[in-house]
Amino acid sequence: GWTAEMMLQGYEGQPSQVQRALNWGPNLALIWVGSNDLWYLYEYNNPDPGTEKRDVEQYRQRLSESIQRLQKRKCQVVLGLLDDQAQRPVALKGEAFTGVSRAELNRMSTQVKAYNEVLRELARRFKLRLVNPGEGGLFTDRARLSEDGNHPNSQGYDQIAQQWHTALR
Repeated sequence: GWTAEMMLQGYEGQPSQVQRALNWGPNLALIWVGSNDLWYLYEYNNPDPGTEKRDVEQYRQRLSESIQRLQKRKCQVVLGLLDDQAQRPVALKGEAFTGVSRAELNRMSTQVKAYNEVLRELARRFKLRLVNPGEGGLFTDRARLSEDGNHPNSQGYDQIAQQWHTALR
């Protein structure tokens, strides 16, 4: 999983995902990023409201820069909305990300709404299609999740592919 920062800036000396994509010369980019940003924000940072606000601004800036770079190369971009990770079984049972408290899960739910507003704003600003890959409770339905209660299983990935396909039609 990539964070918005890794997507734009790369990591450990590696080129960013955007730069790698540009090197391939694509004409389509599907961007669905932010879930890991949220987990990392609360697992490792114990943010206060000011930090949460700056995080949203960084998310907006990184995605905006990525979109601009892709569109400059005539690449069509489609953005994916995020689900509320705090509602996933893995979060509700406290099975992973044990550094994230119940109070932080509640704040994460608010933060993902801010991320999704950024995605909607950028979709309007750059005239992009917007898709909701997790629509219909994908990430809360154990039947469509892998055993970890966090990632989709094959049925879940089929649903995700269908959501993107519908947006592209």
